[in-house]
Amino acid sequence: MSRADNTTLPTTSLPIRMRVHGMDCAKDAAEIERAARSAGVAEGDVKVSAATHVMTLRIAEDDLPKVRPALDATGYGFELIKSGDTTSDPAYKDPSYRRALWIVVLLNLGYGVIEMFGGFLSGSQALKAVNGGAILGHGSDGIVLSRAA
Repeated sequence: MSRADNTTLPTTSLPIRMRVHGMDCAKDAAEIERAARSAGVAEGDVKVSAATHVMTLRIAEDDLPKVRPALDATGYGFELIKSGDTTSDPAYKDPSYRRALWIVVLLNLGYGVIEMFGGFLSGSQALKAVNGGAILGHGSDGIVLSRAA
């Protein structure tokens, strides 16, 4: 179906979600949305998120084969997400992501303590002030700086 037909596919209340492979930026998301609209999907019935790499179509599932050739012509990969599939949940819900985040936090805390200890040993007021504030939080910057003076 082409845009020249000036017809749009009927809207449905249950969205079809598809994972998009190979998309890098908002420009790519806009290209995919244009392709879907050129196949007859109304402007408000297609949404592509560059952040989550998920496309949401509000069309009947029977109309998906009409849209699929236009989507495939963009060169990106599309994978249907079945209802109940949680693999597209935000990264912070993934246990391995949370574990990696805690490792990074602990490493930064450890390096901050080492630098602050080095600052005390060398008598460097700048190292004590900067790292003390980074470790204790930005609200304590004034306390650390006043003691360093």
